[in-house]
Order: sequence, then structure tokens, then C-alpha cells
Amino acid sequence: MAEACRDVAQRSLPNEACGLLVREKQDVQLWPLSATATATRVEALPEALVRASYELVDAGGRSLGTFHSHPDGSARFSKRDEGLLAWGEWHVVAYRIGSSWSFTFGRRSGATPEKTS
Repeated sequence: MAEACRDVAQRSLPNEACGLLVREKQDVQLWPLSATATATRVEALPEALVRASYELVDAGGRSLGTFHSHPDGSARFSKRDEGLLAWGEWHVVAYRIGSSWSFTFGRRSGATPEKTS
């Protein structure tokens, strides 16, 4: 999963990227989403979310959460990032330090994520 997140984040440079963390049977996958993105902001296209929702139902899977990247190196969740927890229990931020990627994990706990690095 980490490798998939790194690959999507790296391919999207210099912009942010986003996707859904999906469980299909015993397999956990990253489903990248088409988005409008800049170096500091990403918004999944509504039609990408609708399409992913239908595909998720067809596959018998479920959304575990979301993923997005911070190419600027920020490991913190913004208020906007917290809203992504509506799509599942977890949110993963990949952040870039130099040429390496690290991850911060947030888990829905009430209205705000608790960091679980």
C-alpha cells in the first residue's frame, strides 16, 4: 500500500494527488481518483467519486478511507483534510521531504483525526 501511495504521489508532482483506500475481499488497494490539483490543494472530481462508489458496490468492497499527498513536505492535516474522513475511518497523507516520501495516518475519532504516525 505504501508503495502504491508513493507511486501515485510521485507521478502527480508537482501537484497533490488523491485516492480511496479500498478493501476488496482480503485485498487492500489504492484507487487513485481523477482530480483538479495544484501544489497545495486537491479536489477529487465529483464524477470520479460517483464512478468509484458504483465500482465499489459492484466489487463487493468497502471504502476504508482516503489518501492524498502533500508535495510541500507538510505532515499536518488541514481542516479540509479532516473532511476526507467522511469517506472512511482512515486518512493517509503522503508528504515529501527531499526526494523521499513519509506518511501520516489519521483515524476518525469524533470530528477530528487522531495522528497515529
